[in-house]
This record gives sequence, structure tokens and C-alpha cells, in this order.
Amino acid sequence: MADLRKRAVLLASGSLISTCFGLAVAAVLSRILDKPVYGTYQQAFLVYSLLLGVMSLNLGASLLYFLPRLQDQQRKAIVGQSVVIGMIVGLAIGAVMFLGSPWIAEWLGNDSVVPLLYCVAIYAVFNQITNMAPNGLIAMDRADLVFWYTVGCAVGRATVIVLPFLLGFDIQTVFFFIIGWEFVAAGLGLLLLRLSTGISFRAITWHGLWKEFDYMWPLLAASILGTLSVQFDKAVVAVAFDPARFAEYANGAMQLPLVFIVLGSINTAVLPEMSRHAGLGQIDAMLGLWRQAAIKGAAVIFPMVFFCIMCPDYLMVLLYGDKYLASALPFLIYCIGLTFRVVVYGSVFQALGRNRVQIGGAIVALVVGITTTLLLIYLGQGTQLAFAGPAIGTIAATFGAAVYLTWQISRLAHCPISRALPFAALGKLAMLALGSAALAAAVRLVPLAPLFKVILMASVFSAAYMLVGLRFSLISSRDVQFLTGPLTRAAAKVFGAKS
Repeated sequence: MADLRKRAVLLASGSLISTCFGLAVAAVLSRILDKPVYGTYQQAFLVYSLLLGVMSLNLGASLLYFLPRLQDQQRKAIVGQSVVIGMIVGLAIGAVMFLGSPWIAEWLGNDSVVPLLYCVAIYAVFNQITNMAPNGLIAMDRADLVFWYTVGCAVGRATVIVLPFLLGFDIQTVFFFIIGWEFVAAGLGLLLLRLSTGISFRAITWHGLWKEFDYMWPLLAASILGTLSVQFDKAVVAVAFDPARFAEYANGAMQLPLVFIVLGSINTAVLPEMSRHAGLGQIDAMLGLWRQAAIKGAAVIFPMVFFCIMCPDYLMVLLYGDKYLASALPFLIYCIGLTFRVVVYGSVFQALGRNRVQIGGAIVALVVGITTTLLLIYLGQGTQLAFAGPAIGTIAATFGAAVYLTWQISRLAHCPISRALPFAALGKLAMLALGSAALAAAVRLVPLAPLFKVILMASVFSAAYMLVGLRFSLISSRDVQFLTGPLTRAAAKVFGAKS
């Protein structure tokens, strides 16, 4: 487990730096661009995210599943065919965006988005490789390369976006710079894959293609349904409101990226080991590892979530400026929903090769999310409820899917739902985080500037969470190290310091 923890912390370090650069880009653009222009920028990438979720075959998950199980020559073939499939998918997404741009612009009620869609259509081809490469490297236990690749891509993207805007270039020219950098990042990703696993296009066979597709198609079905449920709220807001109002919603509806860094890092770290246990028929050992990962994840995620629930208004103003205070409402709702997402349910089904089960969860999420969103928009016409309704629908979808997938896991483990997850341990961690947040919330009454309030609240919250948690053995010193590990590891990697 020590190696898994080291790998998870290293992956989290790279993701943390990448996310910080992404948030920095959003913070800068929110301040230097007018709301309609920034909203148009967001709409272009919203369309791409929707199409990516609907058309992507989740090739990264396929590499995580197959590479640890195959021999050298077979690995080269699976990487080669994944690259070919990824390029085809990228071309297909680009074609839809390019040819469908007039109808997409009409749907959004914003003709200004058309030239940006043309640019993103080209970007889509290269982005498939940059999305796929890290998982291929993780499967080969090269977390160090993933760190540097992730950080390098983040720095490059931030530079080609922010610097041209600051130099006075228009938004379409900036998108040309984005395309150029994605081309470079894709080439570097291919080079790293070639050095780590090898790439063979000659060894591709119809049998290999079919085997990979047989694994991926349930993931594709789940991805389509999941994308529709997760992105449905943003699509509704993009259509129902003008670009400026959409910019406010999009900034707040970001699901606290740090949470997904932790979840993603833990999942990618334990999934290869879970797959090995599943392959040997050791289901109890696989589920034990999964439950342990859930507790470790909750120990880090709950404090982040409850702290943000305590001060969403201050965080949005500090991040995006006073003109985006309205973003605090969707941000608060999204943070509440994250309390249901401390567990990566999909890792169990991926390890078992039972990805079809996830389709049911995606269907539940889609039905619950769409129904709740449309109902609240109808009931709240002309009020804040209409603006908040899509975010509330997203929470309802997440809760519905969590209940369904927990039930499915209990069936696989042949145990009651109450034992499928470590509910007692998760409940104690949630109460610890809630109590720490309640104590720190008193700082809101202190007459200080928002920045100093947030710093003071964070200090009080962290002290209460760690001291009480360690005193009553609700968290361990290793949990504290994992919580602070990404920062120390990132500093060590970037500046050469010793962690």
C-alpha cells in the first residue's frame, strides 16, 4: 500500500499544479475579458465537452485495464490501435463541430461562437492523444513521467491563453495559439508512450480491435449518459440565459477540482492492483482495497468540501472578482453535492470488467437530473430558483446514481447495502469536517477583508480538523501527510527541495 500511496500522492501533485494553472487562467480571463466574451469562450469548450463525452471511447480507461495484463508485443499493439482510434474519434468530433456550427450557434443564441467552434474542431484531434497518454504511462508505473507531462501541458496551455490576451490579441487568434500548443503536447505524449510501452501499428488486428471495443463500449454508453447528466445543467443555462449569465454559472459550477484530483489520483493508483485481485478471483481483497481507498479519500475530501460550503461567496470573489459574486450560488450547491462523491464507484466495475453495470447508474442519474432540473426551472421562472435549479438537478442526479451503484456493489459482494460501504467511518469523518466548519464559521463575524477572513478561517478549520481527528483517531498522520503531500511533493519536484 505504501507504493500505491506514493503513486497517488505523486499523481495528485501533478494534478494539483495543473488545476492551479487552470484556475489561474479562469481568474485572469474573468478579470480582463467582458462577461459576454468570456461566456462565449466557455460556450465553445462546453460544446466540445458535450461531444467528447458522447463520442469518446474512454481510451485512457482501456489502457489502464489492458496494459498491466499484456505482454510487450501486445502492449505495443494496444497502444497503437488506441492512438488510431483516438485520432478517428477526434476527427469525428471536429467534423460535427465544423459542419454543425451554424445550428450550434442558433441553439446557443450566439453567432460569435462560430469561429471558435472551427478552432476547437481542430483542437479536438490532438486533444485525444493528450487525454490518453497519462493513463498509458500510469499503467506502466511511470507516475514520474505523468507528473512532468501533466505540469508541462498545464504551463503551456496557461501561457498560450493568458499571454496573447494580455498582449492584446483577439479571441480567435488566441484559439490558434491553443491549437498550436495542443499539437506540441500530443506529439510529446506520443513520444513518451513510445519510450515507455512502444507503439506498433503493424501489430493491430481485427481481433485486438474487437477485444478493446468490447471493453470500451459499455464505458462509452455510460460516458454518453454521464455526460448528458453532468453537462445537462450547463447546456440548459447556456440556452436559457445570455453568455454573461452563463459565464457566472459556469464559473461557479466547477465541482471543486481538487476533489477530483484526489479521487482521480487514488483511483488510478489502486485500479491496477484491484484489477490484479479481480483477475485472481480475490473479490474480498479487491473490495477491501476499494473501501480503504474510500476512507482515505473521504479524510481528504470532506474537509475541502465543508470548508468551501462555509464561505462560497468569499472564494468566488477572491477567485473571479466582485462581478462574479453570483457564481457563489451554483458553487455552494455543487459543493453540497460533492459529499456524495467521495467514492469512485466505477473502479470496482472496471476492475471486474463489468462496465455494463455503470450504464444503469448513468441512466438513473440522467433521468433524475433532467426531471429535477426541468421541474425547478418551470417552478422558478423569473426567480433565482431558475438559475439554481440546474445545479440542484445535478446534485439529485449524483445522489440517485450513488444509491444505485452502492446497491449493485452490495450484490457483487453478497452483503447488505449497509456493509457495502464503510458508512460508519465516512459518517464520523463527515461530522468531524462539519464541526470544524461550524467552529471556523465564527470568523465570518470578524471585521476583516475577505482574503484575511479566508486565511483565518482556513487556519481555524485545519487546526480543529487535524487536532480533533488525530486525538480521537478519526484520521491518521498518514492522512495528514496525504492532505499536505501534493503541495510538498510539488514544491520538491519543481524547486528541487527535499520533502
